Amino acid sequence: MAAIPLDLLDRIRELERQVRELAGRSQIRPALTQITRGQVSIGEGGSLRVSAPGGATTFYAGDMGRPRPDGTAQMGLTLSRDDGSVAMAVWAPRPDVQPRQSIEMWDREENSLLAEDALGGLARPYIPYPMPTPEDTLAWASTVSTSWTTLYRGHGHVQHPGLYAYVVAATGTTQIRLLVNGGQVGPESKAGAALEFRAPIGLRFGEVARFEVQARTTTENRPAGCSPRMLYGMRAPTT
Repeated sequence: MAAIPLDLLDRIRELERQVRELAGRSQIRPALTQITRGQVSIGEGGSLRVSAPGGATTFYAGDMGRPRPDGTAQMGLTLSRDDGSVAMAVWAPRPDVQPRQSIEMWDREENSLLAEDALGGLARPYIPYPMPTPEDTLAWASTVSTSWTTLYRGHGHVQHPGLYAYVVAATGTTQIRLLVNGGQVGPESKAGAALEFRAPIGLRFGEVARFEVQARTTTENRPAGCSPRMLYGMRAPTT
């Protein structure tokens, strides 16, 4: 056998080592933890799910499991809190009835806070228009009693933890207060002054509130009248 120079054997061994190293690297895929350019595209009914450490889904985009009447998948999106409670969704809950998708948001107790009407505009919250009242104070409801007397009554669905009220007085002897389901909310007004306040309403979301505007005269046989101008649900006061 012809003698092979040692330097040639060393070169062959080095080439073998490099081939093994390249073969090993070809089996290793880099971690896809960052995208600096381009876009990610998921098609053919695929989905994307992000989970919290405990396993709860916090973000999902894909097949909502509510197929359309023709059997095709309905693609949508949900955003959840880390405890798994759904906070927002873009989907059609009943595509067989209303195929158009809408946006809806819920609180932690699964009460619908904000919803888009599939036909356009808001479905929730309900936003009442202020009721026009007479400008002539003589046409306002009034009493000559020195005891609290209900002059106005109305009902509404509770949607906010706070309440804002503004009721104007007709005379200098008028004192005003507001009752919600029979209990006073906010302060009593001073004689002749408007009643204006912001306070907790004291009822849960979705309950029906019965509002009563009461008045009394501070001077016997003198009339006391008032006119409600604003009654709104609002964010609960912090102080």
